Amino acid sequence: MSATGVHAHPSNKVPSGSDSSDPEFKIIDEPEVGEMGIGALGAGMKECQALLNTMEDLDEDSYNKVLEKLHGDVLWRQMFLDMPEKRRIAWIKKL
Repeated sequence: MSATGVHAHPSNKVPSGSDSSDPEFKIIDEPEVGEMGIGALGAGMKECQALLNTMEDLDEDSYNKVLEKLHGDVLWRQMFLDMPEKRRIAWIKKL
């Protein structure tokens, strides 16, 4: 017996990408994490790490805190790269 009308809930069906002609409801093909590589997730991370490596007075604990903060957030990476050196040092000390 199958439910119909308002009682129908096809929870065991996977929706296809072409169920609707409305573009708002189209399934977007998103790349797998492995397909994205360093581009999308690592944008700016290499530059941030290179900048950190030039900071000779930076202790290991602070270095690691900065990497953790920047690793998961593209916006923080961009702000870090755009900060004047004096502000960057003050920001690191507050982590």
